[in-house]
Amino acid sequence: MKSTYEAVVQEGESTKSELDRAREEQKLLSRQVSQTERTNAESMREAETATAALQQAKDDAERRRQLSEEQLA
Repeated sequence: MKSTYEAVVQEGESTKSELDRAREEQKLLSRQVSQTERTNAESMREAETATAALQQAKDDAERRRQLSEEQLA
């Protein structure tokens, strides 16, 4: 039969192991969050670039349409 001291020591070691695992998991999750944030920022920049290009194309098409109308008038 284990002594109270041995039981407490074993429980402390078990708790330390759980804490170590939790810290490692926290580090992993933090890295995943950082990667996700970087990916999101990159996606937002790409979306903004695409939106600007689309607007430019619309503006160009509208200018060409107006010029065509002026030439026909």
